[in-house]
Amino acid sequence: MNTATLTTTSGHNWQTSVNGTFEEVKAYFINKAFNVGSYPEERVEACVALSLREPNGDLIETYGITKEEFKEGDTVTFLTCNGKDVTAKVTEVYPNGHGFNSENVAYRLEGASEPLLTVASGLSIKESQYFDNFSFKTEMHHDK
Repeated sequence: MNTATLTTTSGHNWQTSVNGTFEEVKAYFINKAFNVGSYPEERVEACVALSLREPNGDLIETYGITKEEFKEGDTVTFLTCNGKDVTAKVTEVYPNGHGFNSENVAYRLEGASEPLLTVASGLSIKESQYFDNFSFKTEMHHDK
């Protein structure tokens, strides 16, 4: 079986074993809703990036963020999961990803006026060419 590394709008990522072509795996996961919250709170986000590897670790293909857009010290606008804009500073850049996701650029954000994820991809940063507020425009944002 191949290994898919999946990333949501906030940069949350995980790996799973899959069968199928890259296009089949992409169609199955990309822009689909996943609960990445911890009990008792749900946090539903869209899967927006993917890398697929063969069992031996060889890369098959990627989809998502691959270009580094911001540098340390840049001020960016992060879109929170409740749809609020928060200004933060980029304090570190991970050009080869963060955690399990080694294909998508990630940024450490600090100095925000309210708590937010400390590592984010361009998908959650409004100044990014990759910005995608898909998860905030659809039924994926659940109010309790």
